[in-house]
Amino acid sequence: MTTDLTSRARLRDATIALVAEGHKPSARTVAARADVSIGLIRHHFGTMEGMLLSCDDHVASLVRDAKNDAIRGPIPDVLSSLRETGQAQILGYLAHRLTDPSPTIDALVDQMAEDATGYMQRAIDAGLLNPIPDVGVAARMLTIYALGSMVLSSHMKRLLGIDITAKDLAAEPGVSAYVQAQLTLFSSLFSPSLAEQMETQLEEK
Repeated sequence: MTTDLTSRARLRDATIALVAEGHKPSARTVAARADVSIGLIRHHFGTMEGMLLSCDDHVASLVRDAKNDAIRGPIPDVLSSLRETGQAQILGYLAHRLTDPSPTIDALVDQMAEDATGYMQRAIDAGLLNPIPDVGVAARMLTIYALGSMVLSSHMKRLLGIDITAKDLAAEPGVSAYVQAQLTLFSSLFSPSLAEQMETQLEEK
C-alpha cells in the first residue's frame, strides 16, 4: 500500500489491512502484522483509537488524491479511481469504518457529497445529465447510495454476485447485470447521448 517502510507507516498499513479484512484490530494483531514491537503503537499513536484516527486521516488523503485522478470522465468516479491505482483495500477499509463515529470520516463523506454536487452540475451544464430540481440533494443521495453499497458489500456479493470492494471489479461475475441495473434505475438522469455511450461500453465488455 505504501513504499514508506517506517515503523509508523507499517503499523498504519497493517491496521488498514486488518480492518479491510473485517477484523477488529488490537495492539497485538497490528504489531504482529506489521512485524514491529507492540510498544511502538503507544510511541507513535498513543492508543488504538489514535491509530484508527490516523488511518482515517491517511485514507481521507488517498481519497482526495484519487479525486484529482478521477476527473477525466463525464461523471468522475473516485472509488473506481482508487481501484485503478491498486488501492482497492481502501474500499474495504471504508466499508468497515463508515458506520463508526469519526470526525475525519464524517468530513470525508461531506466532501465527497459536495464534490458530487459540482460534478453533477457540470455534467448538466454540458448536456450529459438531464436537469435536476435540487442537484445538492441528488448528489448527497447518490453519495450515500455509493458508500452504502460498500457497507453492505457482503450482502451485495450474496445477492448480486459482485464484490463492490474487489480490486478488479470488471472481473466480478455479476458486474454486467449490476451495471445494466444501474443504467436502468438511473436512466432518467442521463441524456440520450450519454445513455447510448454507456450502453455501448457495456455491450463491449
